[in-house]
This record gives sequence, structure tokens and C-alpha cells, in this order.
Amino acid sequence: MNLIISEDIVYATHMSESELLHEIAIMLYQKGKLSLGKASQLSQMTRFQFHRTYAGVRNPLRTARK
Repeated sequence: MNLIISEDIVYATHMSESELLHEIAIMLYQKGKLSLGKASQLSQMTRFQFHRTYAGVRNPLRTARK
């Protein structure tokens, strides 16, 4: 099955196609709908890359306050 997302939808998100796919993969992974392997496949990343970026989304680095 192929999923087609129209260009105007992608444009409306102000994201690239790969960024949008990554966001969708994160959402589905968080909801338990996709495994780590399938979410990384959707993101077109290795499992390590996806896990690393997912960890950054869940726990963004905080800058030190002055």
C-alpha cells in the first residue's frame, strides 16, 4: 500500500517530506502503533538514528539558565 500526501498538505506543515514522515513515525511510535524498527523504516533512518532523535524529542536538551 502506498500513501500519498498531497504537496499542499506538506507545504501547509512548513516541513520537508522527510521531516513530516519523521513526525508521523514519532507519533505512531509514541502511541504504540509502530515498533521501533517500523518507525525507523518510515523515517528512513537506522534504528539507532531514530532512537537517538526520538530521545531528543522526548527529552530536549535544556540550556543552563544564567
